[in-house]
Amino acid sequence: MGGSALYSLLGGLLGLFLGGWGWLLRTMLDGRFAANPSATLWVVAVVSIFICTGFLAWLLVQVPLLDLPLGQLVKNAALMFFGFFPRTLAAALVLLVYWGLTLLYMPYTIPVLLLFSFWLPVSAAVMILYPALDKAFKLEQTLAARRDAELDDYMADNDR
Repeated sequence: MGGSALYSLLGGLLGLFLGGWGWLLRTMLDGRFAANPSATLWVVAVVSIFICTGFLAWLLVQVPLLDLPLGQLVKNAALMFFGFFPRTLAAALVLLVYWGLTLLYMPYTIPVLLLFSFWLPVSAAVMILYPALDKAFKLEQTLAARRDAELDDYMADNDR
């Protein structure tokens, strides 16, 4: 199975998981799931969604910035989830608030989804997580060195 197929499979599984939990929360709020869901069910649902959202945020931020195999990306996401927990919490809350409000007011939020889709909350989450990713992988130094090397090559080609 190729790398892009693995990423597609992982994205599909995470999307299915988040969609299932979104459906569960929506039915719990509407009272269709049970007349009065227990507090334990609410806590388990919210904590599960938080864990999945925080993990997904770390995966999303790594894919365009790091050229690593899927197993290493998953390992990094798990380690950074706990290693930079305050940033994970903030990014996951941004995503959960946006997606939660979108699901809660679904018929009325369709124009918001058409305008902002998922790029707006994901961009905010990436801005929250990027400093931690830069600290762990020294991305700015790597990008600056790569840019300088490309400029040197360009200048050498133009001098000939």
